[in-house]
Amino acid sequence: MKEFYYSKKMLFGWTVFSLILLIGVLYLPANSLGILLWETVVKIIVLCFCLGMFYVYMNPQKLAQIDDEGIIIDGNEKLKWSDIEKAERFQKKCFCGRDFIRFKLKKNAKYSLRLTQKLSSMSKYG
Repeated sequence: MKEFYYSKKMLFGWTVFSLILLIGVLYLPANSLGILLWETVVKIIVLCFCLGMFYVYMNPQKLAQIDDEGIIIDGNEKLKWSDIEKAERFQKKCFCGRDFIRFKLKKNAKYSLRLTQKLSSMSKYG
């Protein structure tokens, strides 16, 4: 079984940014009660953001798991190769230039879809 993970490049940049922001917020002096409350809220939000980024960075999220039977994408139900009618490749027209692969299922294939999958199945990228 092959496993693919999301890239950490973008996440690393956001983690460094959030740590710099956290250090900056922790060392700002507070003059009045209103500023103190506002800074406390900002500190808590930035700290939660940093902890979340650190957790995701240390525990990478699986993009896909591929084996001889099928493919599991984002931890969803396993999509069997026998249920795929064809796979289409789309070229994205934005600045990142990444391509998409859309699996077209056979008509009798039944899979339970999550909300985001139901919404994206109506778009051209699917």
